[in-house]
Amino acid sequence: MSGPKCTNYRLQEQRRRELERKRLQQEKQKNLQILTKLKQRIRSYQYLQENQKNQLLSGVKNAEKETQKDKYLDAQKLIQGIKLYLDGLERNQQRTVDKIESEQLIARAMPKEKNHILLNEIHTINDYTDIKDKAIEQRVNLYSELIQGSIKTNTDLSVKDERNISNFIDQVDQMKSNHDQKMAERQYVQNVLGAIIGAKNVEGSNNISGSIGGTPVNMNFGSGGEIIFDISDKNEDCHEVLNTINNTLKEKQINLGDVYVENTGNTIRLNESEQSNVQSQSNKIIQR
Repeated sequence: MSGPKCTNYRLQEQRRRELERKRLQQEKQKNLQILTKLKQRIRSYQYLQENQKNQLLSGVKNAEKETQKDKYLDAQKLIQGIKLYLDGLERNQQRTVDKIESEQLIARAMPKEKNHILLNEIHTINDYTDIKDKAIEQRVNLYSELIQGSIKTNTDLSVKDERNISNFIDQVDQMKSNHDQKMAERQYVQNVLGAIIGAKNVEGSNNISGSIGGTPVNMNFGSGGEIIFDISDKNEDCHEVLNTINNTLKEKQINLGDVYVENTGNTIRLNESEQSNVQSQSNKIIQR
């Protein structure tokens, strides 16, 4: 059966929870590995005064606590501050021996004042390149200027501004977390589909190729989450290939919806009944 065919995939709730637990564990291990190296760097620097080492090690301890609570983004903000200080020290060790400059770097790395903390958190959003769009960038710039102005004039932010900035940070952090979860789920689906067709180099690739029962199959994963299938079956109607994909996905707790045939407007119902314990995803599978 020729022509594009599209459907949605859905992960069963149990699988989604398992993937989220695995993702958070990976983020935790990544943070803890970075923090272990940071502790080694801090303790090895002869240019740091003892009180400076203690402040930075306290920051590492706080980041470890946030990591253990699965607040990996909050931990990464603390990690960024500590790295900022140590990187500055490496760039110019002689100047940072100066007490005043060292104290300034410590203040940037481990801010205690509310406005400096907010400014650091706002700047961290610049690193969210996978979700940052023009609207987010504009608000980051707006709030950065607002906070910097407050710091320069040594005045407090208004209650409204402070609330808006905090809410914005929380919202973007949630967007980042949701995006990371969605990407983990998508990678899981890609891995399963890659295994079905015997594809190589699936990890991090937007295009994978293989075959099912001797029929060549190519999959292209678009930036919007869509998947384009090219099934080169000239003698069959592709039902066997579709059924193989569908049945294997179900074994991995991934459900396909009805398949819409774009050329004819027909619908292929691969599953007789819909399961109730699933959550919809916006990703489409398109077969050509």
